[in-house]
Amino acid sequence: MHFPDTKGIGYLRLKNKLAIENFSGKTFVTVLQDFYATLFLSNISASIKVESTELIREQNADKELKHEYVTNENILIGKLKDKLVIILLNDNADERAILLERLIEQIARYRTAVIHGRSFARPLTSHKRSCCKIKYPL
Repeated sequence: MHFPDTKGIGYLRLKNKLAIENFSGKTFVTVLQDFYATLFLSNISASIKVESTELIREQNADKELKHEYVTNENILIGKLKDKLVIILLNDNADERAILLERLIEQIARYRTAVIHGRSFARPLTSHKRSCCKIKYPL
């Protein structure tokens, strides 16, 4: 099994793709529930990503491709949010396994190319007039 260099990827996944800072309520218990549910979803999506990426590699093993392909995380998270509850609430363990395999196969259809060495220099000057992001009440 191949694990790519994931330095900082976990934070980006939680912040940008899973929106860990968006809570459905204001109480302490609600914030904790949303936080732990997002962490659970992050762990499940990471393990499914490994499995679906392995499936993609197996499918592309005999092909001459210019780039390496991995699972598209945005599609993965979207489909997982829709189907995870259905899978977890199923009483039959065999049906759960079948549903999970179907989900992994469906997610593996959506792949994205990994293009190494893509980095762009950040501009040294800001185009914004102000760097202060604090909003004061009127």
